[in-house]
Amino acid sequence: MSGSQLLSIGETARRSGLTVRALRYYEEQGLLAAVRDSNGQRYFADAQLRRLQQILVLKSIGLTLGQISALLAGDDMDMEQVVAVQLAALRHHCGELKASIASLETVLTRIKAGSAPDIDTLCDLIQSARSMEMENPYKEVIETYFTDEQLARLEARKPDPAVIEEGKAAWSRLLAKVEALAQAGADPAGTEAQDAAEAWQALIDAFTQGDPDIEASLGRMYRERHDWPGDAKPPVGEAVWDFMAKALAARG
Repeated sequence: MSGSQLLSIGETARRSGLTVRALRYYEEQGLLAAVRDSNGQRYFADAQLRRLQQILVLKSIGLTLGQISALLAGDDMDMEQVVAVQLAALRHHCGELKASIASLETVLTRIKAGSAPDIDTLCDLIQSARSMEMENPYKEVIETYFTDEQLARLEARKPDPAVIEEGKAAWSRLLAKVEALAQAGADPAGTEAQDAAEAWQALIDAFTQGDPDIEASLGRMYRERHDWPGDAKPPVGEAVWDFMAKALAARG
């Protein structure tokens, strides 16, 4: 890219795979400084794109935005070093994937041959499934809408695993119920819808622990659900969301 070439924020989002909201958020956090014209429009040149690549590489190796901000304070990191880190991380991840695939292929072959997995193999399968679960597609969404301090507060209040699993099950049951109500054309102000709205709010309160700051971030995240970064999609369908928004509004 020529040093004089500028990309609009929309073009930068399209070519980077990020969203305009994510780019603005990085700027709000002091991680990225766009070039602005006389009308205040944001543009990105070589320097901003290098910084953006550094941010994403450091995120990919597990650093929080706060840690990245501290690390990038001042001059940019050496480009060669950043690319080398990115390549090493990808090679490591690729190696882990190849090892997991080979292990699962071996287990599958043994099962097809009539050999039941032993205890060690079952434990390995559990670890493999767990690692897949930890690759959370909503990680970037969460980091976009919740501050490091908010995430730390949520982590400190996290309940035991059994409570978390029950919460997931409760959400699944509630979403199925709301979807059925929406499809049936139920009245959002009706008894069933209001019961669902009460349960919905109770689950939100359980997540936010009554913290208005966290609830505000959660609300903003869902209001802007069509502009989430990455490949993450809202777990709640539009029909369910629209119906529940009406039901919650009808609570008064």
